[in-house]
Amino acid sequence: MKLKRTKATNIITNVIAPVEKEMLSLKLNKSKFSIMIDESTDVACISTMCVRFFDTESKIIVTRFWDLVQVFDVKEPETVNKGATSENLFNKCIQSFETHNVDVKNIVGFGSDGCSTIIGSKNSVSSRLKITFPRIFIMKCICHSLHLCCSEACKSLPRRIEDFARNVFNFFSHSSKRQSQYIEFQNFSIFLYINCCTHLRRGGCRYLLLSSVFWNSGWLYIHILIKSGFQKYLLQQKIFIPS
Repeated sequence: MKLKRTKATNIITNVIAPVEKEMLSLKLNKSKFSIMIDESTDVACISTMCVRFFDTESKIIVTRFWDLVQVFDVKEPETVNKGATSENLFNKCIQSFETHNVDVKNIVGFGSDGCSTIIGSKNSVSSRLKITFPRIFIMKCICHSLHLCCSEACKSLPRRIEDFARNVFNFFSHSSKRQSQYIEFQNFSIFLYINCCTHLRRGGCRYLLLSSVFWNSGWLYIHILIKSGFQKYLLQQKIFIPS
């Protein structure tokens, strides 16, 4: 049987997905669970929803993908005009569970990023969840806040440090000869019990992978010093070795 992209997509969407959704719905009706939502980073206006619960079969806490919630529905022009309000997001989340006959009273936790529409103290998704489920536990993800703090802190670094990391990567990435020479040097560094390093490309976020890039670039500088010093040592040995 031939199975290419179109057939595989239809099998997953129309056969495997409904069965998996039905099995997951049965598990959620038997146990308490938490939900985690995050909006997409593109223009699709789709929120990704996951559930976290204790699986009685495997006896562990698991996280499973639940649904892709379409925030703006073409069939509901009123919602489109209102925008991605907290009321709209809250209703979409609850409707996603009710559509599959999942008891929403089993919701005990909620987690999301620090967006005011989601985690704000007034008129947000979390505030509406607290009204509907008074004992629910709300967890705010601090990763985005840490990202802003780290990005702001990196602005105090001298520009030449970032330029140095970028130039090191560009120096090797665009030349097969230099890459081969560097691999040859890494084999030499193994002889000296020095760990080999791979040059990483700096990410889009200014602080992302910055420490790893600087660390590897620093090791390259140390490698060069050791190699030059070792070559000088060998040269001295050849000169002063008595015949």
